[in-house]
Amino acid sequence: MDVVAATATAMDRSSTASFHQRWNTLAQNPWFAFAAILVLQLGIVRFAWQGRDLTSGDTSSYFVTAWDWYARGRVNIAWSPLYTAFYGSMLFITTDPYVATMLHRLIIVCAATLLVLAVMRRLVTANVAWWIAVWWAVLPINFNTLYEVHLFALVPVLVAWLAVLSIPGPWGRGLCLGVLAAAAILVRNELGVACLLFGSACLVYEWRCRRAATAAAIGWRRTLAAYFVPLLASALLTAFFYARSTVRSARLREAMHCKHALNMSQVFAFGYLQRHPDAEQVSPWVEYHQIMEQHFGDHLVTLGQMLARNPRAVWEHFRWNLGLTPNGLQVLLFNATSGAENPDYAPVVTASPAAAMLSGLVAVLWVGGLCVGLRQRGHWWKAWFEPRAMGWCALLAVAAVALVVIPTQRPRPSYLFSLSVPLMAATGACLMVLLAQCRVPRLCSTIAPVAMIACALVTPLAYRGFANAPPRLTQLLQRMEPYAQLLRRPTTVAFHGGFAFEINAYLARGRGPTYWNDLLRAWPPQTPLDKFFEQRGINFVHLNEVSLRQIEQRPGDDGAAFLLGRPVGDWQVLAWQNLPHDRWRVYARPPVVPPVAAPVAAPVAATLDTTEQYRRHQGPSQPGE
Repeated sequence: MDVVAATATAMDRSSTASFHQRWNTLAQNPWFAFAAILVLQLGIVRFAWQGRDLTSGDTSSYFVTAWDWYARGRVNIAWSPLYTAFYGSMLFITTDPYVATMLHRLIIVCAATLLVLAVMRRLVTANVAWWIAVWWAVLPINFNTLYEVHLFALVPVLVAWLAVLSIPGPWGRGLCLGVLAAAAILVRNELGVACLLFGSACLVYEWRCRRAATAAAIGWRRTLAAYFVPLLASALLTAFFYARSTVRSARLREAMHCKHALNMSQVFAFGYLQRHPDAEQVSPWVEYHQIMEQHFGDHLVTLGQMLARNPRAVWEHFRWNLGLTPNGLQVLLFNATSGAENPDYAPVVTASPAAAMLSGLVAVLWVGGLCVGLRQRGHWWKAWFEPRAMGWCALLAVAAVALVVIPTQRPRPSYLFSLSVPLMAATGACLMVLLAQCRVPRLCSTIAPVAMIACALVTPLAYRGFANAPPRLTQLLQRMEPYAQLLRRPTTVAFHGGFAFEINAYLARGRGPTYWNDLLRAWPPQTPLDKFFEQRGINFVHLNEVSLRQIEQRPGDDGAAFLLGRPVGDWQVLAWQNLPHDRWRVYARPPVVPPVAAPVAAPVAATLDTTEQYRRHQGPSQPGE
């Protein structure tokens, strides 16, 4: 009996030890880690995106090309064709602009977070990798990026890094080079710099392996095949999109020239207005002409032409952008800056004490990790960093693109996602080296899975009160949806008081010329508003609160009928509303008025003007201009 009891006790102890061992290694299990980080990211966006508006600006422009991919299988190879093909593929699931846009945003955010974790697990230890991925996942500058195309551009870069870190030998390096080459043509052209840098590093690495006759060296035919096959696949993918492109040959060269010149004109104008707050403040996106002509003699010039015509102005532009770099890096890593100047185009949190403290903490980690790592460089190089050397080289090659982007554009976080991952990876490596010097109690490894689960479940609650602007564009599109077919007619020339570009893109799918509130500045005195619209060929008018106020501020009664929501001439009133601070009118005139009667409001009661809606009204409207 004593023998049986002793045996049972030993088995219990062995079972308990086995359970503790499995529990302690749970945090390092890839399935557990990826599931936990996905739950965390989905929980964050669930709370942070409640009431989120449809993306305006660049995304609405890409929607037009995305629809072209959905309807005709066509792309514009000059404008991120891989992204627009992906965006357009969402339209096969649903043609609703809001659902398709939010779905493709969600997929991009989750894919980027999972790939960040996958890359980190191959650069640092599993536990450290997970917490670095959490750092990435919780930053609004990442999951709530202004335009989805910028975060999408990081996805192929992460795939390239993962290939070189996961696949040993020249095939991993060849795949990385091939993916970077495809991304440079089909997503972000500046990645061509990274492709050249990493290609040069691969050439040196292969030459050294063959010269040293190391175990890493293989036959030259197999080595060439490892690089040739991925690059050939990249070329074939590019040829496919070129064959489906709406612009080719001379038109493509012209489109690329215009794309670059427009970009440089807009970013220079934005930086100039930021540097000179006393100058006349105009929109750098549509009213850059005067600034560019003043400095360079033309409103659309390339960087080379800018350098040739006014190098002093270009140097001032470069110096200002480089001075904003610390602010941009802080926003990139902490979603706020301790500086006073905004490195982005969209508003960011400035003068943040938290950003200063976090910057100091990261600096301490870097200094401490580098000191310990250099002191023990023999051990760390052989045991950890040498097998991953080409992976780190790939990260540095892509990070070096920032040296071109920052001075020419600005240190905008959305342009530097491929820099934030290497910076986070370097921070994780320093943390890993420092933790190796500490005697981490067994309790820490025991509670690691609990901490990961708690973080995934509790952290999203912090975003419950995440501030979102009212979904004005979404509401506006819902208002204009009944007139979508009318707006898509080739004969329609529209005026929209707010979000004119977005309405034309999401509803009219880019068809026909569209005007917005700026047109009213050209309205001659003593000219009836209906006649002014007719002179411009406009036959569909959507006036919002801002445009109605502009009409009210003019002397005379040239626009009285539009203010009152009454028919004038052959203009028909399709709908109108008189809520305080949220008035609007929809007018149309032949030949665009559809044969079936449109919902026309009675002149004695405004459309949708109910007590309940008035109660829900949240103050003055701020329509997009």
